[in-house]
Parts: sequence; structure tokens; C-alpha cells
Amino acid sequence: MKLKLLLYIITIAILGINCQKEDEKTLKLSIITRYGDQNTHFFSYINDFQYFNKKVYILDSRQLKISVFTLSGKFVAEIQFRHGKGPGEFSPLGLRSFVVTSDSELAVIDALKQRLEMVTFSGKFLRGVDLEFQPSQLLYNQAKFYVIGNHSKKSIWVYDSLCHLIDTLFTPFSPPSNIPPWFPTVTIEENGVYYIANPYDTEIYKMKDNTTLWKFSGSNLNLVEPPRIRRRKKAISLYQLRGWASNGLCLWSKYLLASTFSVDRKHPKPPHILVLERTTGKFILAQPFETLTVIKTFENGKYAFKPVYKPFPQLQRIKIHIEGI
Repeated sequence: MKLKLLLYIITIAILGINCQKEDEKTLKLSIITRYGDQNTHFFSYINDFQYFNKKVYILDSRQLKISVFTLSGKFVAEIQFRHGKGPGEFSPLGLRSFVVTSDSELAVIDALKQRLEMVTFSGKFLRGVDLEFQPSQLLYNQAKFYVIGNHSKKSIWVYDSLCHLIDTLFTPFSPPSNIPPWFPTVTIEENGVYYIANPYDTEIYKMKDNTTLWKFSGSNLNLVEPPRIRRRKKAISLYQLRGWASNGLCLWSKYLLASTFSVDRKHPKPPHILVLERTTGKFILAQPFETLTVIKTFENGKYAFKPVYKPFPQLQRIKIHIEGI
């Protein structure tokens, strides 16, 4: 009798271990191609990047340029911006995000000028519009520009190809008391459905226009905290120790991937990538990484890239895989 009971306990224990292993899921990222080196094609920093018509475009705002590569990693061109404050002119601190609209034109947002501008690859100014807020992110979908920023009444401002305002979306998340509006992070599907991350908490919403399709709340994960106020003499600024990475939301297969950063030295917590099911918002995994890992995908995840900064800045084309699914 005792022997049977012992065998039963051992069997249950083994089954429990196997079930635990089956439930474990791991995000795997493998490198396919590298863009940039320490010599000829050196980046000071990678602010943003795009994939368009079989070419990879990489923005280095410190050098006021975009480097263009083939998908296989061959350098083919350089787009140099003019320094200044006039139309078609930018500053290293102002350039934040860009999109490629054709084989000869692109659009950029300048956070210092608070403008959306379209220019040719040769630098010729085409058109632009002043913004009522500081922009942080630029998306392009179905010939529309989606400008994301810290406006107090709407988070997303939609412009047509002529830079005319045609819509505004999403009432901003309510910030904690005494804190000005902070920047949400957004990604969008081809059908106009978008995902927006709460800059003050571990929350993500899936939206159609201004209708909520689902909401994920992961406050228990403690991946995001509200910005803090820094006072230096008469100057007041905001900073954040843990939050959503810039351009930190992307779509891959049937999943939403969300990257976080952490610079909290008193209460160390590594950067994470949060994975949710796109249809339902179901939690799949939250995986820590040693360094900030921001993934950006194109054509529903067919092409995926991530920047790295050590031992030198470079962009990597990657393959994404989730083990355990």
C-alpha cells in the first residue's frame, strides 16, 4: 500500500513538472543581417528606422542623416539633412521619427520646431504643418500621417498626404497630479485599428477610432511607473525611470510586442518585452532582457529589426520565435 502511494506521488510530481515546462514560453531573437559598422558606415545613434520597398532606412539625428541599405546589408545611399530652423532644415536634438512615403520622398517630425514636414531625398522642402504639441512618434498608414505627442486633449493627430488635419484620436490618459501630459506609445494595423500604451502604468489598449476593443492591465508586472518632476533652480523637467520604449510597440504574426526600458538604479528591474495576443489581449509572456531591446516590424512581422548599441551602434534584421507555443 505504501509503495503504491509513493508511486502515485512520484507520478503526480513528474506530471506537474512536465506541465510547468509546457507552460513556459520564451521569446527567441536570432540575427539575420547587420547594418552599420565601426568604420565606413558608423552611427552615432539610431533614432528611428524604416523598411520600404526592399530597402532599410536608418536615421542618425546626431549626424543629421539617413543611411540607406539593401535588405541584404549593402550600403546604397545617404540622405543628408540641412541644419537650421527654416523649412526643410532640422537640428540634431529635434529629429525624432520619420516615415518613407515613396522612393524619393519622406516625412519627419521635429520636436523642437514642433512640425511635421515632407522633404525629398535630396533635401528639398515640399510641405509641412505646425503642431500644437511636442511630437514623439510618426506613423504612416493608408496615405495618412499619424502624429503622436503630449497634447492635453488628443493623443493622435491624423493628417493627409498634403499635411491637412483630418482627424484626432484618443483622449489622453490622465496623468498623476502636478505632472504635465507625457508621451504614449502607439502602433497601427493596416485597417486603422491601433494599439496605445499608457505612459503612466502597464496598460495597453486596442482601439478602433475612439472605441476600445480590449484593455490589458498588468500593473502587477510593475514595468511602467509615472514620470517624476526634476527641479533645478527655476527649471522644471520630467524624467522616467521605467516606461515604454520609444517606438516600443510592434505587430508580429498574431501577437503584439511591447518593449520597456529601466534606468532605476535604486530598485533595479531589467528591460522587458511584453507579448500579448492581438485578437483578445491575452497575456502570453513578459521576458526580461539584459539591455533595452526594441523591435520594429513591417508587413505584419515579415521583416523585423532591432537596434543595438554595443560594442557600437548598428541595426540588426532578426527572426522572431516564441518557444512553448
